[in-house]
Amino acid sequence: MRTGVTMRPGARSRSSGTAGKRVRPDPPLPQAVSGLRKERRQYAKRLHNRRQARHLISGAQDLANAIADAHGDETPEVDHARAEIRRLGKRS
Repeated sequence: MRTGVTMRPGARSRSSGTAGKRVRPDPPLPQAVSGLRKERRQYAKRLHNRRQARHLISGAQDLANAIADAHGDETPEVDHARAEIRRLGKRS
């Protein structure tokens, strides 16, 4: 940064370190479930735990199937599938 130049409060300098770099956000679980194999692999890599990613993706698919079977209604099967996702998500 040049000397003698004042910046407004909260402003960032241009040399933030990520300038010119493409920063990709973590792919969320629904995207991994509804996407192709590539999205599932990216999710597992970002999670850094292949076993946990596999269980979360499987649980999310079970939840989607339970919601579809219940036609969007709240049933004990849907509640169980949601509880399973919450339980698996707390292990991280």
